[in-house]
Amino acid sequence: MSGRRPLTPLEERRFLRVVRQLCPRDRLLATLQWQTGFRISETLSLSVKSVLRDGAVLDMIGVSPRHLKGKRGSTRWVPLLPESKRALIRHLGHLQRCLILSPDLPLF
Repeated sequence: MSGRRPLTPLEERRFLRVVRQLCPRDRLLATLQWQTGFRISETLSLSVKSVLRDGAVLDMIGVSPRHLKGKRGSTRWVPLLPESKRALIRHLGHLQRCLILSPDLPLF
């Protein structure tokens, strides 16, 4: 794709400064998009069971083939980096205050 390039360290710091001021949901959405490389449809397909097992946040999250482009292949697994994990914990805490967390509850 034309125009794609990694962020420079300065751009990364600026991005994080802005993202850290967002509401928990938007912070998680932006952080996951940036650090996992998931497409927006893949990110939006995540549910609570995709990221949480027995009350603990997983170290790796996966998107099933039915949500991948082409809808074939195997589950796409990506490690959850510390910044994403912090944003996820914060968002789950916010969700828990508003709703009862069930495994099938959409993350977004």
